[in-house]
Amino acid sequence: MNPTQFTVIPQDDLDLEVAIAEVREELGVVEPWKKFYYGGFGYAMEVGGGRYIPLPFESQVCAHLEQMGITDSAERRACLCQIREHNYVLWIGPVAGYKSGLHISPDAQGKILVTQSPVIIKAAEGQCKLISRILKGLFVDPEHPLQFGAVMGWLYQARKNVVEGRRRPLPALALVGPIESGKSLFLEIVRLSLGGSERTGLSRSGESKRVQFRNSRS
Repeated sequence: MNPTQFTVIPQDDLDLEVAIAEVREELGVVEPWKKFYYGGFGYAMEVGGGRYIPLPFESQVCAHLEQMGITDSAERRACLCQIREHNYVLWIGPVAGYKSGLHISPDAQGKILVTQSPVIIKAAEGQCKLISRILKGLFVDPEHPLQFGAVMGWLYQARKNVVEGRRRPLPALALVGPIESGKSLFLEIVRLSLGGSERTGLSRSGESKRVQFRNSRS
């Protein structure tokens, strides 16, 4: 049996920090700070299984770092700097149409951390008599024969985008009608069909936009 051959690296040529980082990477050891993200107004920590928990305060991040074995306060402060420098994101929270994880927002042109995947209702074959009656009562109109088909086509494509996890622009769908005519009920059907989230996305400035489910008397 031949002895194992080792190559001795001269100490002058060895960058200890780089070497340690490479060894940790080869062993699959993740630096503790890489589990955290900073969103300007708070942090989030990856806990596995595509789940993230919000940590509004630095003290909470430090508590978790200490639990991971970083007991020195100077090291914890260094980790906070690493998080802010390397894991900064424009948004931390749920965004409709996105699965949990790190994404590049086409609207805000930056990284966002989506903390919750949509809960998609599994499609099943059936007559759906109640929902069908509601939708036809709202949109079947002899004076506007294309209206029902247009709404159903919009809803079909919107759901397909969410199920497939891809972004495809859709035309705006505007609901106009008197109070208690079924607009809010339709919006609730849409919300549940598209994963149950009211959050629509991010503006180009990185701010969250939310759908307002309400009637208007104007």
